[in-house]
Amino acid sequence: MKKPLIVSALLLILDQASKLLIKLNFEQYDTMPLIPGVLHISYIRNTGVAFGWFKDQRWVFSVIVALLLAVGVVLLVRRMLKTRLLVWAAFLILAGGFGNLIDRVAFGFVTDFIDLRFLNFYVFNLADCFVVAGAALVIIHFVKDIKKEYSGKKAAKELPEEPDGNV
Repeated sequence: MKKPLIVSALLLILDQASKLLIKLNFEQYDTMPLIPGVLHISYIRNTGVAFGWFKDQRWVFSVIVALLLAVGVVLLVRRMLKTRLLVWAAFLILAGGFGNLIDRVAFGFVTDFIDLRFLNFYVFNLADCFVVAGAALVIIHFVKDIKKEYSGKKAAKELPEEPDGNV
């Protein structure tokens, strides 16, 4: 559990450093094309949650996120996550969750800046990427688990049946 913790801490630092760099070098709504029409750096102050939903509900979502992050920490501390994949997923989600929670509590908004123009998608940040990557690992874990369970049931059905009365 030591390695994922170190990586998670480094990701949190990277997230906060990237947001600080944006705030120091851009005014809100400034944009700079890195690859014109594909990838821009665009500074947006997001006062909502995912995709800007529920704007200006800072404290409600801060409390909800803090509680969810506390649950994640408890799961890790009590070693309730039994696979490496789930441990990594939890640390990624925690790094991203804490990254955005820090912004929301300290500044009243989350700094978003990654602007994928070719997708015509919402502007987001590194913390969002970490949360999505962690969620993807959780999905992969459950798909693998379901597949393993299905394979076991399928194999059990293929076993020849014993005739009645013979043990």
